[in-house]
Amino acid sequence: METAMKTTVLVDGNCRVCDWEISKYKRAAPSRIDIVDISDPAFDAGRFALTDAAVQRRMHVIDPAGQVVVGVDAFATIWREIPKLRWAARLVRVPVLRQVAQLGYEAFALVRPY
Repeated sequence: METAMKTTVLVDGNCRVCDWEISKYKRAAPSRIDIVDISDPAFDAGRFALTDAAVQRRMHVIDPAGQVVVGVDAFATIWREIPKLRWAARLVRVPVLRQVAQLGYEAFALVRPY
């Protein structure tokens, strides 16, 4: 029997908002989502063909097919894994709504380190 690939979320465990949010998703779909803490000293961004700077700047998700997804699209990828949030994944794909969500995410990404 083949095991299904999970969605892997690279999250900064030192960011309380990030950790809280992603932990909710993990609880909602534990068999579909894995969390990797980028603040762990053993974390190696190269394992995912990424740089430390890139994963610190934006949220990255590796989807079940192994594709790296970033920012708002990363959230949409997570939401597709959670039955109660699939509507949000579809909604954020609407062009105008995606642009608004992208602006909100970019603003958060700028202030998150502080």
